[in-house]
This record gives sequence, structure tokens and C-alpha cells, in this order.
Amino acid sequence: MAMYGIPYQGSKSAIADDIIAHLPAGNRLVDLFGGGFAISHCALLSRKWKQVLYNDINPLLIPLIRGAIAGKYSYEQFVPEFISREEFFAKKDTDGYVKWIWSFGNDGRTYMFSKNVEPMKRAGHEWVFHNTPISGFHNLKCDLPCDAAHFSERRKFLSYYTKAHKSERYELQQLQQLQRLERLQRLEQLERLERLQQLERITTLEMTCMDYRDYKYQDGDVVYCDIPYQNTSDRNPDYGINFDFGAFYGWAVAQPYPVYFSSYKLGGLVWSGEKISTMAAASNSLKRVEALYCVDDHYNPPPKYIQLPMF
Repeated sequence: MAMYGIPYQGSKSAIADDIIAHLPAGNRLVDLFGGGFAISHCALLSRKWKQVLYNDINPLLIPLIRGAIAGKYSYEQFVPEFISREEFFAKKDTDGYVKWIWSFGNDGRTYMFSKNVEPMKRAGHEWVFHNTPISGFHNLKCDLPCDAAHFSERRKFLSYYTKAHKSERYELQQLQQLQRLERLQRLEQLERLERLQQLERITTLEMTCMDYRDYKYQDGDVVYCDIPYQNTSDRNPDYGINFDFGAFYGWAVAQPYPVYFSSYKLGGLVWSGEKISTMAAASNSLKRVEALYCVDDHYNPPPKYIQLPMF
């Protein structure tokens, strides 16, 4: 499965190919609630439209995405420093990299690691990126050089070392600590940011930061909206951006052009499919129905602008 966009809570990366396949062709795809850039990324690679307009109201997203496309996070020039809990809360409202790459579930609000795990995660990070010895594990030796070209291999070596030594008689505390180093999620997410550099030579991308009501339709536009889930708005105002769902539904049904939605029963069904949620617990994959709907003159809107989620 291809991975599109940046690590981002609510990303449509898992179903981006399906959505792009079922949207009509046109002059320009308008990704009006672009979020983590997954749909725009997939659309650019598909070459189904002459242009792609990515828009999101959060001003921290575009600099992060533009930086990734320009190669800012490539291994050749970027060696990530460990972001502590204190640094995260001090910078998350001004730095998109800190906000989404170092937050739990990429929600932009909560720090990635719990207080008791953070020290060992830092130790693993420093070993992979700076070859700093890990206290208590003097046999952790690796012939791979500590340079940008080998960061990913060093992470894999750390994972292999963990699994290979599980049968030995370490003290329980040591084994538990070593197991916590098995996965360095930050490196995996940086690899995802680095993949956006493949778009560096594409000149058909427009990026704007505006309210959806300021969008001006152009002939040949295909308008797609991945609005925040209603049940996340109260619990997470930052992710839901205090969104007025009723006002949006009223705007959508009033437009003289088709408006496409993900996962909301507003208009006619275009496509649906069962997908495994990436937010499910590790051993209990949660299947959910994802869908694409369209509102235009051929469909009757619901009598009230009330969200009716598929799940």
C-alpha cells in the first residue's frame, strides 16, 4: 500500500488511490480541506488533472509540506535532533514539524512518548543518529557508519538486536528497556516526509491557506472535501478547528457545481469500501467502511444538515 502525504491524524492515505480513481477528471482537483496532503500527493502522481490545488486553513501545514518537497528532510542534509516533552509543548503551536512529527498519533496536541518511556526513546534516537552508547548495553555494536545514508539500516539493526537477544537471560528491567527501543517511529515518519521530495519537479501544484468560503470556483474544477469528523471537534478543538458543520453543509448544497465528500452521507454514494483503521490497537485491527459521496443537482440533500457517519 502506497503512503501519501505527511504523518497526520485522520489522513486519507490508505484510501487515496480509491478516492482518486472515483473522482471525475477535469482541469484542476481542488483539495479544499487538504490536511496531511495525502489526496493532493496521490492526485499529483496520478496526473489525472492538469493542476492540483491544495488548501488548508492551518498555517503550519504548508511550510512543512513545502519543506518536505524541497528536500529539507532528506537524509543528505537533515539529522533530526530529539525533541523533548518540554520542547514539544513550547514549539508545537509555531513549528509544524514538531507539531505533527513529534505528537502521539500525529494529533498535533499530545507528546509522542509517555514520561517513563521518553528516556529510553531518547537513548535509541541518540544511538541511531549520533552513535551515542546506550547505558547498560555495551555489546550493542554495529559496523554500519553513523551517517545519513545508514540511519534506516541502523534502526533495523537495533530492531534485529532486540529480537536476537530475547532468549538470553537479561534482567527483566533491561529486557523491557531494550524492547522499547525496537521501533523508532520518528525515523519511520521522517522517511515518509522524505518521499515528498519526489514532487520537487512538479509545477502543477498550487497551495493556499484560506477558509473554504473564500474559494472561487473555476471552470473544470473538481472539488473534494475531507472535513473534520464531527465527533473529534469537541474532544480536539485543534484538529476540529471549532468547525461549524451546519454552516458547511449549507454551503455545500448551495453550490452550483458538484461537491465530493469522504465518509458522510450527504448526497449520492459514489464509492465505498472496507478498510483497516491505522489507529486500531496493534493486535486488534479495526475494519471500517470508507465512502465517497457527491452533492449536486442530481441528488436531494437531507432535510436537515446533520452528519450521518458511516460508522
